[in-house]
Amino acid sequence: MADADANPKLWTVMVYMAGDNTLSEECVYALNEMREAKAVKGKINVVTQFDPFGKDIYTYRYEILKGNTLKKDQVSTWKRREIDSAEPMMLEDFIRWGMADYPATYYMVVLVGHGSGTDDDFLLRDENPPGYMSIAKLQLALERMSEELGADGKKIHILGFDTCLMSMAEVCYQLSRTSLEYIVSSEGFSPNAGWPYRQILTEMSKPGMTPKKVAAMIPDEVHDFYNSYWLGGSSTDQSALVMSPEGSPVYCERLVSAMKGLAEVLSDVLRVQNDNDYRSPVNDALVLAHWETQSYNGEVYVDIYDFCENLKKRYTGLEKKNRKEKGTYKEEAVIEACDKVMKAVAPQDMDGIEEDRDKGITLNSRFSGAAFQFSHGVSVYFPWSGVSTSYSNLRFATETKWVEFLNLYVTKTRRPSHEFIRDKENRATPPDNKGRDGKVNSMRNPPGLPEPDRKLSDTSASVKTPRATARTQKAGAKPKSAKSTSGGAKRGRSAPK
Repeated sequence: MADADANPKLWTVMVYMAGDNTLSEECVYALNEMREAKAVKGKINVVTQFDPFGKDIYTYRYEILKGNTLKKDQVSTWKRREIDSAEPMMLEDFIRWGMADYPATYYMVVLVGHGSGTDDDFLLRDENPPGYMSIAKLQLALERMSEELGADGKKIHILGFDTCLMSMAEVCYQLSRTSLEYIVSSEGFSPNAGWPYRQILTEMSKPGMTPKKVAAMIPDEVHDFYNSYWLGGSSTDQSALVMSPEGSPVYCERLVSAMKGLAEVLSDVLRVQNDNDYRSPVNDALVLAHWETQSYNGEVYVDIYDFCENLKKRYTGLEKKNRKEKGTYKEEAVIEACDKVMKAVAPQDMDGIEEDRDKGITLNSRFSGAAFQFSHGVSVYFPWSGVSTSYSNLRFATETKWVEFLNLYVTKTRRPSHEFIRDKENRATPPDNKGRDGKVNSMRNPPGLPEPDRKLSDTSASVKTPRATARTQKAGAKPKSAKSTSGGAKRGRSAPK
């Protein structure tokens, strides 16, 4: 326990490590890297809770650099056998303990483990016992903690996701009713080795490191650490987003309002398109902009800013080019809606002391490598075919009407069925034709196929319907240490289920 003297530390960093899965070894590596940040001793508090892989294994809490070994850093008064790190009450207990026993001016909580963005069954996945924390459960946990801490004049200033795929508009809006000031996370897949804790903690221990400076610094440190790995084909991204530094989620609300405007105007345009003309100029503009846009998680998520920028280019002059009357495709309205979304995302001035309310939600966004080079900080769910049934459970999906647009989009842009099977009973089937590289090399949004026992025509030929599978993208081999690279197959922080 830290001394609750008259000179509390500037920061208390609480690292919650859900390592009862394929990331257990990497969590140990991260703990050792934290201990290498020798400069932080006596300047900031760093406490962790590590749930390792295996059945009936003890979970320990650590006060980093309390002793001269990791074992001696263990908090002797707390250990539990076989906990579920995906249980919200366990996270709340850890935060409550860390803030009570290690008082500071500012507090940061870092969630370490697997992440999956809007997918509702993978955040902080625990193997023993099997479990996961949904975004809704995380929201409730943090809202309860915000209310409880607020009564004592405290708050969590920064929430970090040392996971994959969590820098999403949907996640930010779901957590906008908490007292968080900043969220730091990635739009794409993260290396297994995770954040460079030695460098981050060392920077945090310097004088004058306010929440804004720390949040902006973390993407820089992640970029600098992994930048040289582009030689090995590695790519990373990291961003810091502004939540409620002034007590109101104005930046998140502005983004939500802008996205609602975009969803409404695009839905209006799609509704009047001829169902039999999936190659209409409007559909082509949308599909080609979607195709060009920076994507993540097997082309299921896209960078919001990049999509709007590409759509503006495709949409400008669309009515004149196709000899249509002004307003036929709502060209001006679509371009104006794109501009509002881009402004709501646009980066802040990191050198300023206070946030600029005229700027967007992004405080800092960095990338390294080719795969994420058009990342601007915030992604959104945007599938090619079929909208997840659980997506409507998120506030963002319904309040922005984005889910309505998505359902229209996948319907209106879907290629019609083959002439032999039109008007037959059919069902939609996602692509299942994978090439040698493991990626889908087929139609992005295929028409339905008849049931296996139905004929294509009066001939004897019949159709065998492929097994329906979800579109995925291999995360690539992830590094176990700082000497390895992110790239390869089954152990990413958004590993195959």
